[in-house]
Order: sequence, then C-alpha cells, then structure tokens
Amino acid sequence: MTLIVRGALWIGVFLGVVIAPLIFAVIGVSGPGRGFATEFSAALGFIGVSLMGLEFALVARFRSAAEPFGSDALVQFHRAMGLVGLALVGVHIAISAPWDLVIRPFDPDTPARVRWALLATLALLGLIASSIWRTRLRLSYEARRPR
Repeated sequence: MTLIVRGALWIGVFLGVVIAPLIFAVIGVSGPGRGFATEFSAALGFIGVSLMGLEFALVARFRSAAEPFGSDALVQFHRAMGLVGLALVGVHIAISAPWDLVIRPFDPDTPARVRWALLATLALLGLIASSIWRTRLRLSYEARRPR
C-alpha cells in the first residue's frame, strides 16, 4: 500500500473518530425543550473533546501513522488540533455556561457540575499554557512527558 493511500486512510480514521460522538448523539434521545443553541453547544463540546482525546494518539509515535506524514508534521498537526479543540470547547462554554453561577463558584446554590466544569476548564487552560510557553517557563520536555 502506498504512502498516499495510507495517509488518506489515517485521515479518514481521524475524521471518523472526531465525528463518531455526533452520530451517537443523534441516535440518542434528547430531552424536551432543548433548542438549537443547546444542541449546537453540545455538538461543539463533543467534537472538541474527541479532538483532545485524539491528541494522545497523534503524539504516541505510532510508526504506521507517522510514516505517511512525518513526525514533525504530526507534532505541528497535534498543536493545531489542540488549539482547535480548545476553541470548540471555549465556544461550547460560552454558549452553555450559566454565567451567573460561574462567577460565584463557591455559592451553595451553584451546582457541582458547574464547579467541576470550571475546575476542568482551568486545568485545561493550564495544560495548554504550559505546553505553548514551555520554553519561556523553563519546563523541560522530559519532565512533562509521561513515561
């Protein structure tokens, strides 16, 4: 099989995994009263999370995946897709977050899901910031890389 065919197959697998959560969301039953904004926000969240989940596969250094594209190209693609995933999740949050509760995370009336979402968002921003500004923060790649 030529490198071009293998590359096209890997791109197809990538797109299939990214789109798969939307297929399952369409199959599932949504609650009554969910408007377009809620459904659109959920779709953006699903795609963003699936992109971020695939980030691990992009840098896992699978020889069969890296061969058609090259390791450097996969690392650049990894960075770009991480930022796209962050943007999608950011738009998801902007559309669906109850902002009156987000600004009061320690209020007893704030649901736990809002607190956890805020904590997860801050952790994600910290992870991405430490990745982008790794050299400025003098963080070694070896110390950050899981073994």
